[in-house]
Amino acid sequence: MNTNYTPGTFQPQEQPPALKSSGLGITSFVLSLVCLLGYIGTIVGAVGLVVNIAGDIQSVTTSMASSANMGGLVVVGFLILFFLLVNLVGLILGIIGLAMKHRKKGFAITGTIIHAVLMIGIIVLYAIGITNH
Repeated sequence: MNTNYTPGTFQPQEQPPALKSSGLGITSFVLSLVCLLGYIGTIVGAVGLVVNIAGDIQSVTTSMASSANMGGLVVVGFLILFFLLVNLVGLILGIIGLAMKHRKKGFAITGTIIHAVLMIGIIVLYAIGITNH
């Protein structure tokens, strides 16, 4: 039996403060999902336009329909460049989120990895397109 115990002297150990989530990391992660969905939608739209243009060329339709489809491809090109810019911003935010001290890093790590993979993938697709042209 412990006889040295006196009531009211118990002091619980303080828990370390819980880490907050990194706002920049969450932003990076959300932007990575936006970019991923944007790239998928843009590429699906581009494939649809290319199939439509190929059908127009084979059936030798009016040049008005072909120029409208070509305008659509220009929009697709600008959309890919826009998402590449958003991708770069998200990558930078993710890296900054990783560098923040006393913050959770899960979203920053995930966002940075997704952005890096997307950027490398798009750059490889551009390189393949340029070399095959």
